[in-house]
Amino acid sequence: MSDLSLRALARRVGVSQTAPYRHFADKDALIAVLKEEGMRKLGDGMRSLMATEKDPMIRLRKLAMVYVEFARDYPAHFKVMFEYELGDYNKYHDFLEISDKNFLYFRKTVNECLALPGAREIDPAVAQFSAWSMVHGLSVLLMNQSLIKYIKEDHFVHLGERDQIAEQVTEFFCNSLLKS
Repeated sequence: MSDLSLRALARRVGVSQTAPYRHFADKDALIAVLKEEGMRKLGDGMRSLMATEKDPMIRLRKLAMVYVEFARDYPAHFKVMFEYELGDYNKYHDFLEISDKNFLYFRKTVNECLALPGAREIDPAVAQFSAWSMVHGLSVLLMNQSLIKYIKEDHFVHLGERDQIAEQVTEFFCNSLLKS
């Protein structure tokens, strides 16, 4: 967390070093606001999808793509949301509420997938955490373009371009919820 300071932020945006303290009690308060803003942006796309896509397998694929596209379109928010810790998360109720709602979209959709005929018998909590782990890990890997280039060139693996990779990996995961 040492790479982010309110003084450095003030210098970067051209205000006095004390200006951020008029708006934020401390660094955690600033980070909480940034995390909350990112979670709101991510949640907007997810909420819209929850309201419109009725098929849970298709919805799970699309939720994953919303997540991957968010990481691509808002990499700074994504980094703050998941790389910066808060000293006490319980102080930031709005952030926790939004974050919980976002995870609930995955949770609800995975549970609906597991209720489909032909679904594997999997502990729902394991499937939910697996879905989030898959999409989050995929997002992180796809953000690292030099790694993707290395895999394609040095290992002769060509999975397609960024969105094609995301779609293939997401489909593979979704299909893993169903019996063969």
